[in-house]
Amino acid sequence: MDLIRKTFSGITLPSATNRRHRRKPPPAIPEILELIFSYLNDYTIRHSVVLVCRQ
Repeated sequence: MDLIRKTFSGITLPSATNRRHRRKPPPAIPEILELIFSYLNDYTIRHSVVLVCRQ
């Protein structure tokens, strides 16, 4: 057991707070909309999406 303690005594593991700070921020609303609209063709955007936005 002492050998294990000596071996791992110098190793520091990242804490939970450090891991949280390394995450990328979530995408902004325009980026999300651009991703969603990239799957739609022009006809769908002009006729369906516009109607939903007006409601």
